[in-house]
Amino acid sequence: MEGNSNIQFGWKGIRDAYSWKEFVRDAWFPIILSSSICGYIFYKDLDFWTALKFMVDFSIPTLPCLLGLMVAAYVLVITVFYNQELRAKINPQYKRELMTTLNRTFAIALMVPAVSLVLTCFVGLIMSFEIPCEYADFINGSVFWLLLTMVTYSLLIIYGIAIDLFNIAQCSVKLD
Repeated sequence: MEGNSNIQFGWKGIRDAYSWKEFVRDAWFPIILSSSICGYIFYKDLDFWTALKFMVDFSIPTLPCLLGLMVAAYVLVITVFYNQELRAKINPQYKRELMTTLNRTFAIALMVPAVSLVLTCFVGLIMSFEIPCEYADFINGSVFWLLLTMVTYSLLIIYGIAIDLFNIAQCSVKLD
């Protein structure tokens, strides 16, 4: 059995495998979209509280569904990847790189909506207290931007997973 002493496990392994360059490449669209929407809300003098309430109400039922889809997609990819006929036809070095990339992708893909869900539940709980604050609009706007960015990022991850599934399926078709 081949071993690689450089492989790291846990969150340290994920952090080391997912560079800032990759994060910026993946997150630029959600950041720009969220910033644009927040800019529009600020420019039109709309209420960030209402926008934040909508975001919490939208995210709480949506994020668990995204997590379920991601786990199902990962199981599907692993099932296809471990097909003995397919594995026999793929170069061993390519198999290792492909599996490392898929593991990293799915680890980040699961982490983002999971953190988003916990944050959304926490924000929803804090919102239920209706705590008066002098800087409420700034705080609501900042939290809205963060939630919108993370939820948009989670939705984009699903798009990336769909492409990964297609690529794996195409690979199995081409090798037949």
